Amino acid sequence: MISLPQRLPYVLWKENRLLPLSEDWLVESLRLGSLAAGHDRWDLSEHVARAIVAYLEEEYCATTIAPQQITQMLSQSVEKIGFGEIAQKTSLVAPRLSISLAEIADAAPYELLFYPRLRERLDDIVSMEVRGLVCGDLRPCVKILDQASRWRQTCDILREQIVAYIRTYMTAGAMRPFDFAIV
Repeated sequence: MISLPQRLPYVLWKENRLLPLSEDWLVESLRLGSLAAGHDRWDLSEHVARAIVAYLEEEYCATTIAPQQITQMLSQSVEKIGFGEIAQKTSLVAPRLSISLAEIADAAPYELLFYPRLRERLDDIVSMEVRGLVCGDLRPCVKILDQASRWRQTCDILREQIVAYIRTYMTAGAMRPFDFAIV
């Protein structure tokens, strides 16, 4: 038997890529659906998402799920509690992903190797049509690349270079609007 690192199924996203489903992703989808239906403050998003997560963890047998199936679960759940107008506007939105810059630096511990590997990851994520990206672990990444046990002035320079590289990549060209953060 294969044990998944999470109890929720993976979503078969664009080009059959597996993305981990999360309760936050469901909540965001429900909130955007309620906003589209004209409900500025609909406080049931978290409760409905939690109920769907409980079902998927306890009763759903497959390891993957299609976005259409999740959209159907969201809509049916919202409709059953009496919010048909929200149910009609609710669908699974594109996810927000995160990458660890430190993991990339571990695999490519020199700047000459790091930047091409980072660009590959960014290209891959942009091609998935996601809503946003969080590039995390910047400080450990810089220390790996600078081979520094403690933070020093060269780390500040390298950190600024990495941030500038990611910002330039994410804002260049005719990419569609894309939320990103570097932490």
